[in-house]
Amino acid sequence: MKRTKINRIQQFRDIIQFEFLKFIRGRKMKAAVILAFLTPLLIYTLPTLASESLAAQASVTDFAITFVQFLSLLILISVTLFGGDALISDFQDKTGYTLFTNPISRTSLLFGKFTAASLAVTIVLGIFYIVLSALSYYFYSSLPSNLISSFFFAVLSTMAFLSISFAIGSFLKGSSISYIAFFFLFFLVFPIV
Repeated sequence: MKRTKINRIQQFRDIIQFEFLKFIRGRKMKAAVILAFLTPLLIYTLPTLASESLAAQASVTDFAITFVQFLSLLILISVTLFGGDALISDFQDKTGYTLFTNPISRTSLLFGKFTAASLAVTIVLGIFYIVLSALSYYFYSSLPSNLISSFFFAVLSTMAFLSISFAIGSFLKGSSISYIAFFFLFFLVFPIV
């Protein structure tokens, strides 16, 4: 019997594609996109309704800073949604046990899931920055000077949070425990420390 060589790159691509399709078809991606789209609009609309227009601020940078202050919360919510149970869900739903009977390497599974979650969170951040850019350009006819570097650093911090989320998820047994542990750690423990 001749053994066929396992194509790890193809496994990696398949896992990314499957996970990303799972995100798109599920409620998590829809909720995160709605949050990323509506939040900048609400940040602008609510002070305007209270007759304190954000567009009256001195510069486009001050205008953008108002929106970027919400970014850390958006990153934590997105990472919790996409990375909180990425590893646990396969074993909680018993699909992971059928995966390992196939010739799929664990590293392809781990890095494929991480890449798919990274892509999903980057799309959510991209939508947030596109809405911010549109509002900035509409009111000031220019974009903030550090907008691209801000997006780059937001993506880097998201990857760091996502890796911590995967590490927490690898030690726990249930999805809800993983969500609670990650949220508790970043909302209560780290601000106190």
